[in-house]
Amino acid sequence: MLRFLILLGIGVLLGIYILGTEADCNVCSSSSNVACISNTSFRFCSATLPFGPVYTCPTGYYCTANDAICNTDIGLRSCIGCGSCNVNNTFACLTERTFSLCLGTTTPSLILGSCGVNLVCDYNNPDICGSPSAGSQATCPSDDTETGVVTTGLTPTAYCSIVQQHGRFPYGISLNTTCKQ
Repeated sequence: MLRFLILLGIGVLLGIYILGTEADCNVCSSSSNVACISNTSFRFCSATLPFGPVYTCPTGYYCTANDAICNTDIGLRSCIGCGSCNVNNTFACLTERTFSLCLGTTTPSLILGSCGVNLVCDYNNPDICGSPSAGSQATCPSDDTETGVVTTGLTPTAYCSIVQQHGRFPYGISLNTTCKQ
């Protein structure tokens, strides 16, 4: 019985330690004084609020809530799903209500969409946007954070060059604005 209690105590302490190293997007970490705003980007904090320019971790590193802000261990990243294509490579949430199509690749494209009023972008929702009252949770923190993904508008030529690539892409609703192959 004593062994069981000791193992239980060690398990609880280990759980507290592990949970202490996890964080949510756009939440200031007490150990590093930064807030991860995407898988690879962060802002420094002042008075527990993120502020200032966005900094990016080196290639192959992820933003964490640990003392070492950037780490190669993908399991320690703070913003799981934010700015990353979902498992089906159909979309990536960029902000609370904005998403990018992935077109069958692992990289978000420049084709953006927005969720309707009272809906949030949910990485785990096959319909992309869902209602929080129905259980959907926003994958990214809020609409005023930068994600590290370039979100400039597309020219028709740029759009067509993306669509002509191998992968999934949306159908246009107007024949005058869609690409013909």
